Amino acid sequence: MISYFLDMGIQLVLKYEECIVMINCRFGLAPDEGHQETKLIFFIPILSLFDFAPRLTCFGLIG
Repeated sequence: MISYFLDMGIQLVLKYEECIVMINCRFGLAPDEGHQETKLIFFIPILSLFDFAPRLTCFGLIG
């Protein structure tokens, strides 16, 4: 159960990284130029992911 949630979390992070790459490509930003904007976009999903992680782990342990 816990490993399932960990896999889900990793998939989410990979999906967001993919989106950031696409955003940078769309605006024609070089990695260095886009770094600051990338960080802003990336922090939101990472924080929300960690907010849910403890609860998901508890469900995994109880279930």
